[in-house]
This record gives sequence, C-alpha cells and structure tokens, in this order.
Amino acid sequence: MTSTFKISLILLLGIISLVAFISNFEVYIHPLFNFFLYSIPSNAAISLFPHEPVLVLLGKSFDPLLLALVGILGTIVAGILDYFIFVPLFSSSVVDKLKNTTGYIRATRWFDQQPFWTIVIAGFTPIPFFPFKFVAFSTKYPIGKYLLSLVIGRYPRYYLLALLGYSFNIPETLIIVVFIIMLMFFMIQLLPQLIKR
Repeated sequence: MTSTFKISLILLLGIISLVAFISNFEVYIHPLFNFFLYSIPSNAAISLFPHEPVLVLLGKSFDPLLLALVGILGTIVAGILDYFIFVPLFSSSVVDKLKNTTGYIRATRWFDQQPFWTIVIAGFTPIPFFPFKFVAFSTKYPIGKYLLSLVIGRYPRYYLLALLGYSFNIPETLIIVVFIIMLMFFMIQLLPQLIKR
C-alpha cells in the first residue's frame, strides 16, 4: 500500500480515537468543533456513527446554516481520507467479493449513467450511501468531482436535519433513543454483512 493510504488510515483512526477520548473524559471543546470532529468518522465510507440525530439535537442550539457548514467541512475531510484509503483497496484483490454484491452492482448501473448526480442524489436521500461511494472509489472517480458532489448532496441534507431540530421542540430523550437505535441497527444488521463480504 502507498504511504498516502497509510497516512490517511492513521489520520482517520486518530480522529476516531480523539472523538472517543473527548466523549469518555468530558473534555470541554466548543460543541461546533466537537461536531466537526464527529462529522469525520460519521461520514466515513464505513461508519458506526449516525450523523442525523446529532444534527437534529445540535439544531436546537445552533443556526442550521452554520451547523450544516460545520458538518460539510467534516464531510470533506472524511471524503479526502476515504478516497486515499479506499481507492488503493479497490485497486487490489481485497474487495473483489464486494464488487459482486447486489448493492454494488445496482449502484454501478446508476453510477455508469450519471456518476456526479448519482453521488449527489445518494448523498441527499436516506438510501444507503456507501455502495455509491465504493463505486466511485473503484472507478477512481476524480477526487475534485467526488468532493463537489458530496458537498452538493450533503449540505442541503444537513441543513434540513438541523432545521428540524431548530424548528420543532423534539425531546432530547427521543433524539438519543433514535441515535441508539440507528447505532444498534448498524452494528447488528449492516456491520456483520460488511465484515463477511
């Protein structure tokens, strides 16, 4: 593997460790900077961390436009790290089995027709996003276009989620319960399938 791959992987793991450290030891960091850090692993190609409940929760306290901007900055960092981690992986035989999965094949059909807009639409909608990311990595889709499509697709999504928290008095307990359910769903349903493949 290239040095860029190794550096990107170390940075991503370091950011995840930093988020875990901050969460466990009650280190005070401004909530927006904390959200920026959280946005990186929560928008990685394979992530355990849902960003939706966090955006709704923080939307109760911060301007939705600002919150969406902070989230998109984290997403750009995640996109860069993902690109330099997964493009080399998809160039090797490590992920050949993944390329034969139904989700990957379906995502490829859409991607082959309109790659840029496929990423935009997948980034905005609640459909699973990771198959489209993987197709982009496996085809070595240009990083500039990839990051631009992430921004165009994700920013309105983040804004609407933050606006939901800002506009409606959703109980924090409900948001936390949704967060836990999403986390459990991923760990029980999706993660074992990804590991198996």
